[in-house]
Amino acid sequence: MIRRFLILLFGGLLAGVGAGATPPVTVPAQPNFIVIYTDDMRADGLGFLGGHVQTPHLDRLARRSVYFPQAFVVSALCSPSRAQLLTGRYSSQNGVAELPAEKPGDTAPRKTRFNADEPLLPALLGAGGYLTGTIGKWHIDNKPDSCGFEYARYVYGNGDYYDQTFIDEKGREHPTRGHVEVANAAFGHEFLGQARAENRPFFLFYNTRAPHMDSRYEWPSAAATRERHPPASFPLPATLDGSLAGKPGYLEQSRSRTQALHYGYRDPNRVRQHESEYYSTIAELDTAIAPLLDELEADGLLANTYIILMGDNGWFIGEHLFTSKVLAYEESIRVPLLVSGPGIEPGASPQLALNIDIAPTLMEWAGLQVPAKMYGRSLAGAARNPSTAGRDAFLYEMAPASDTARNPFIRALRTDRAKLIRTYQMGSETQVDFVELYDLQSDPTEKHNLATDPAHAALLQKLNRRLDREIEDVARRR
Repeated sequence: MIRRFLILLFGGLLAGVGAGATPPVTVPAQPNFIVIYTDDMRADGLGFLGGHVQTPHLDRLARRSVYFPQAFVVSALCSPSRAQLLTGRYSSQNGVAELPAEKPGDTAPRKTRFNADEPLLPALLGAGGYLTGTIGKWHIDNKPDSCGFEYARYVYGNGDYYDQTFIDEKGREHPTRGHVEVANAAFGHEFLGQARAENRPFFLFYNTRAPHMDSRYEWPSAAATRERHPPASFPLPATLDGSLAGKPGYLEQSRSRTQALHYGYRDPNRVRQHESEYYSTIAELDTAIAPLLDELEADGLLANTYIILMGDNGWFIGEHLFTSKVLAYEESIRVPLLVSGPGIEPGASPQLALNIDIAPTLMEWAGLQVPAKMYGRSLAGAARNPSTAGRDAFLYEMAPASDTARNPFIRALRTDRAKLIRTYQMGSETQVDFVELYDLQSDPTEKHNLATDPAHAALLQKLNRRLDREIEDVARRR
């Protein structure tokens, strides 16, 4: 029944998908990998967390997973975050620190391509016998085939949700009809068919476009979906007053603030409306991906497939009267992370887990040597035993991105209970302009900057020393 449902659902979308009966599955010796990288999904973007979004199918995945509530990205922006996952390295190490040019004729120099000698996860897994594929959003100047992906069906950058034309690994166009996430799931089905036919272990990098805003700066969804997520049901952020006391002065004119004002966030009803629209797109993503999850279960692939769901960055919806991401505050850098697969028991891990940890994790599970250049740490141990000890802090770095040029360079140190943020002078990566210190246990919404409080001078000194060491270590391992 599942296979017939897939053929009916996808048959009109893709020529040749689902034609005929598929052969029985032979489980390869090496495990399979699916990494679902959601676009702009906040840490609270899954229904099982008790919020106001309904995601029954992803919740089903969560029931088989280890959940990492302390999961983060080390740069909260689309292109750098994807590059970090594929290399296990920081943007200052791998070469991709900014967004590629989106407008024709824009020739401004940018850091948007991998270094020539960069160790790339798909190429490494491909050399180890894996069929490698990427579907959905692609937002790096290097093309997927040059990164080691044998199969590609991608849409470049940000754009609309409907009737999108995908590009394959040979540059050919594949027009689709309907919702982009239904098309993504259909291409995922096609990729699984190729892996099945070739009887090879596989790595699928599944990049959603939702819930990123579309080209009109909207979150499109069906009226019925929005009715299930009424604006009145959403709480307002505790920091919607937008006070910037104790925060860098540039934030008043930053895109994070000016765009929020453009959206009308001074009006609480407008914030609630945006919450309804945002979470409704997540609900439709959940519905669209359900047939692919069903196929994995029906074909018995779950027994030998690790599935990782993670967000590429968070998103502000009125917190501190901000929108978008980039900044080092929690709503921007925290993301959902689920890990399921062979030998993993459902539960939760308190470990600090990062997007740069995914590549070394998959390399370890594949039985392949982790390159010395990879800076991230494998989460394999924590996934199987949530009590496994992990890192006690991490570095966050954010270069001035091409669409947020009014932002200076930012570095931060995040521990399990505190955060130190350094904002640098415009155009400098060495001259510190402003310092923030937050106790995340007593002040989880980051209202009160303690950097000038004498009672916290020792903590400030300790975290400054640790941040210096982290910066030096990342620079040393470039």
